[in-house]
Amino acid sequence: MIQKISSLILAGMIMISSCSQASLGMLAEPNPQELARLIIPGTGTAQVETWLQNRADPRLIAGLTAEVLYQGPLGTQNIWLHYGINGWKEIRTIPMTPAMENAGAVKASFVPPLHARSLEFAFVRRDSRGEWWDNNNSQDWQTDVYASVSEASYSGGESPSWRVTYLGTLAKPLVHVGRDGWKSIQTLPMYVNGTIERNTGIKEYWLDIPAGNEEQLDWCFTDGNGNWDNNNGRNWRAIKSYLRADLWPTAQSGYLYYPDLIGKPVHAFFNGRYVTQAPLTLRHSGGYFYADFQALQSGDWIFVLDETVNGVRYYAELRTRLDKTGLNLTLPIIIK
Repeated sequence: MIQKISSLILAGMIMISSCSQASLGMLAEPNPQELARLIIPGTGTAQVETWLQNRADPRLIAGLTAEVLYQGPLGTQNIWLHYGINGWKEIRTIPMTPAMENAGAVKASFVPPLHARSLEFAFVRRDSRGEWWDNNNSQDWQTDVYASVSEASYSGGESPSWRVTYLGTLAKPLVHVGRDGWKSIQTLPMYVNGTIERNTGIKEYWLDIPAGNEEQLDWCFTDGNGNWDNNNGRNWRAIKSYLRADLWPTAQSGYLYYPDLIGKPVHAFFNGRYVTQAPLTLRHSGGYFYADFQALQSGDWIFVLDETVNGVRYYAELRTRLDKTGLNLTLPIIIK
């Protein structure tokens, strides 16, 4: 929450004690003798991503560059990102710049420190008349920051295998892997995929592990010197799956971009039975939406979006048969 402020309810809005003039790059501490601060009603939309070489990850990872995207009633001029870590500690305020790939949005980048485990943030517009805040209807925005991330994907065919990846602070990690509840345990060296963040030296590692009849893979990591990364005691686990599908919504005018649909679910049905859902997520490079489905079985699927926003109904239904991984499917949307 924004701290060290006093408030007075005024005409349905919240007037906050004043702030002093900002210097370039950082905002000064509040000064009740100067500019007025106003928290606006309603809220904009915010999205946080970590860029890993040529792809974006929706998780924040300590030590890697994070990008925050904002679109809302504050506009795009003189917008600042106000953030802290681990419960609004180590607070900073940094300028945001227009996101050229997303009209009407602004963005800012920074590197969460290695000890960060959560990020809290809000947005402010500042000019000669005062400050206007968007703090998510007084709830701020919060997201977890991961010390490390790991994934495993299964590939079938003539030579079935699991590909395990690791991104974290262990140097030269070994993957400690078991099957179907830590059976047939192995500890194996991994290959480096390159340095992701020059400032911290964090690297991404990978290994292809031959698969057998197991349905589940269990794993964690060690450096062989007594240091372990076990996902905060939870380890990692993956179930065999063959398919992944990305659905890209389109409308009559081409690719769809409506900020009100960010986070709205696309529902998935398998053989006539409801199975799961995935939210519509904004892809920065191009300003398009997509819904990412993973761990899908081969067979007949129906994907449905049905949302009414501000009196406008957005409806889409896609019936398809999935029989190979990595599909990019078009989800045609009807606007009623």
